[in-house]
Amino acid sequence: MSVRDGKTLSVSVFDPAVAAAVEKGIRGAGLNLNPISDGSSRIRVPIPRPTKETREAMRKVSHFCSSWRAINCCVVADGF
Repeated sequence: MSVRDGKTLSVSVFDPAVAAAVEKGIRGAGLNLNPISDGSSRIRVPIPRPTKETREAMRKVSHFCSSWRAINCCVVADGF
């Protein structure tokens, strides 16, 4: 995977036979992404602008992750 520009990811699939499955997986991940296959082993994934709802969802996830990181640091500090 690489970044083509600030708004597009490029996914290179080693085996072109599984490109359709990769595209379907990206589309079905629930991330509001619509991959575009060029017919071979390259898939472009345009990244949409975040809406108010997606920013709120990201904020909740980032809060959860920072809480989880704090819990893990405490567990490591306690020697578990």
